[in-house]
Amino acid sequence: MNTDLLSWFDDLLTEMREPGNKLGRWAEVLPDQLNQILKEKPHGDQQRWTDAVAMLPEIENLKADIQTGRIEISSDDISAEQEEQVLAAAKGLI
Repeated sequence: MNTDLLSWFDDLLTEMREPGNKLGRWAEVLPDQLNQILKEKPHGDQQRWTDAVAMLPEIENLKADIQTGRIEISSDDISAEQEEQVLAAAKGLI
């Protein structure tokens, strides 16, 4: 398993720990919860999913919409090559 997987959550934990963030208390226990889920009791497909996510290219100016029944992520700065990489990675999640 990718031992760097927990580092994917560093920015989230930093944001959660900001003064006044209502998720601050959860940020104190979340690292242990993530460790248990991701390292101690990983899902059988976890490595395949991790590999698929690792295939995703760096894309500038991402916009995310989580207000609908699905998550939509877009960018005006995505190239045709990056779009192909995203589609290939997404197929690895199926």
